[in-house]
Amino acid sequence: MKQGFSLIETIIAIAVIAVGLLTIQLGTSIVMNQRQREFDEQLAWYQLLGELESPEYRFRVTKMDRYQLILKSPRVTKRPFYCDIDGRLKRKHRMN
Repeated sequence: MKQGFSLIETIIAIAVIAVGLLTIQLGTSIVMNQRQREFDEQLAWYQLLGELESPEYRFRVTKMDRYQLILKSPRVTKRPFYCDIDGRLKRKHRMN
């Protein structure tokens, strides 16, 4: 009886290891993307909060619904500011 592994057994073992490593890499990639998305959302929130609390504008809420917040500033008399659900502060004409 011969000792060692046959060529087929070695190829199958390498294929199983490769599939395992690819699974680990894919899982790590998914986790890293999720963490980056959470970080970006948190950063956007703090940037928005900094704008809202800045003494430059002194915002007051004029209207709020599920997806946007309309703010007016007594220091800026042109158009109101709109804060959408993504946390981005925009200065546009009326949003629908």
